[in-house]
Amino acid sequence: MSIEDINSTVNNAKSDTLVPLPLQRTLPVPEPFPVHVLGNILEPLICKIAEVIQAPIGICGQSVLASVALAVQGYADIVVDGRIIPLSEFFLTMQRKFISQSDCGGSNSRRSRLWKMELQKLADRIHMDIHVSHFPPGTSKWNNIEHKMFSFISINWRGRPLTTYNVIVNLISNTKNKTGLEIFAELDENVYAKGIKISDEDFKSIKLKKCKFHGEWNYIIKCRD
Repeated sequence: MSIEDINSTVNNAKSDTLVPLPLQRTLPVPEPFPVHVLGNILEPLICKIAEVIQAPIGICGQSVLASVALAVQGYADIVVDGRIIPLSEFFLTMQRKFISQSDCGGSNSRRSRLWKMELQKLADRIHMDIHVSHFPPGTSKWNNIEHKMFSFISINWRGRPLTTYNVIVNLISNTKNKTGLEIFAELDENVYAKGIKISDEDFKSIKLKKCKFHGEWNYIIKCRD
């Protein structure tokens, strides 16, 4: 095809086919986090945390719900639609969606089979799909909470030998700044098993759906029930 033929084809093409694609996709307006359904204690707490650390209220709400779930873990069970589930899991199911934001390394690595298997077990227990989004490699500290928190922790414990767990926990929990940042920390003394392997057969049983945008970082663990 000659240059003249190409120019003729371009000039005769419909104008709408020549409009360049936008650099960013048009995203739907997200639904607001339903903080109002969490009662007179958790709602103001979540709003205050979001105000102080300048993080999205959805992230603050999920963090508070996770903390409440941990606090009540093992104290009681509750019956929902004839199913007996731990009270901690009931707190998790108060949300319409379960979203997990994770880094790309460590125990919750995007390559970790155990991480995905445990999420599958959780999805089956709470009867809810879990949407997972990993921060790209090298960017795990980009989330608002860690970005605002770790720099002040480093300042607070600079030059101090981290000789015991109690020293570390105390230095973290006593970190503050002029705008009102407060950090709560405690030592987890539970014993966790090491070297757990997930077989190929078990891994294939995970009901994982990759998202269109970077499916290696964004995926959904669907409930199997």
